Amino acid sequence: MFQLDSNFSVFQGIRHIMHQQALRAPTIYSKHIRKRCPAIHNEDLFLFSRQDFNICQAQYQKELEQLERWNEQSATAYGSEEVEILFTALYNTVNEVAAKAYIEQGRCVKHLLVSLWVEMLTSFMREMDSWSDETPPSVDEYLSFAWLSISCRSCILTSTHFLGIKLSEDMVTSPEFTNLCRHVSFVARLLNDLQTFKREEEERKLNSVILMQASHKDGGGISEEDAIREIKKMVEFNRRKLLHMVFQRNGSIVPRECKDVFWKTSKTAYYLYSSGDEFTSPQEMMEDMKSLIYKPLELHALATS
Repeated sequence: MFQLDSNFSVFQGIRHIMHQQALRAPTIYSKHIRKRCPAIHNEDLFLFSRQDFNICQAQYQKELEQLERWNEQSATAYGSEEVEILFTALYNTVNEVAAKAYIEQGRCVKHLLVSLWVEMLTSFMREMDSWSDETPPSVDEYLSFAWLSISCRSCILTSTHFLGIKLSEDMVTSPEFTNLCRHVSFVARLLNDLQTFKREEEERKLNSVILMQASHKDGGGISEEDAIREIKKMVEFNRRKLLHMVFQRNGSIVPRECKDVFWKTSKTAYYLYSSGDEFTSPQEMMEDMKSLIYKPLELHALATS
């Protein structure tokens, strides 16, 4: 990514342009000024000024080289058709959602949407990088980015802007909102891990159950059943924390309508991962949706004695 050195601002660049003009055309000074300032032709000052300018010029050349390289990479498309499709779809979706949210909220939320996607994609990268690390992360280190990669935060924060209530930026970025996101994301992530750890162990992917077992190896290790039990305790802890925050009134700035979204999301996670991985392989869920949408409701008469 192209970055400017923080020590070289635009205003400093303008100052350096003025200095180089003075260095290259010293005769513009009048003889009266030279008489008043005997150091005006001091060779040491000229050498020092030229050295300072050369340092700055080298920095500008480096930045220009980076900028030109970035521009060439952009001009040669995205590297693959798949990346171009994904980027275009994401770009258009963010702009479309931001435009609709502006109508609902009366303010621009595009920067929030972009930051949510950057945050989530960064967590994906951290998770992928951890796969190749020789030393696996601890459970806490894993959860520090895995709660973001489950994508609950981006989904919820986007949808809450369409509940028919006004949400300020301070409210959406408040610690209370973040903690609600964190607890529901922990619930979803850990429930997912409980149902997928066998498959992910074969695929050499990270999973809290696997890492829980690995973290106890120095002390003799724990069984798979004990690791599952510990993860279930963490699920229940975060579920209770979430429930407490949902019904908390004193000191709360998050509207109840938003809190209900968090609670319903946790219930959805239980539905998806109660007996399998219905997110990856939606077998029962597909049947439930077919029943909900297509099958007529059959009412059976109550048996009379």
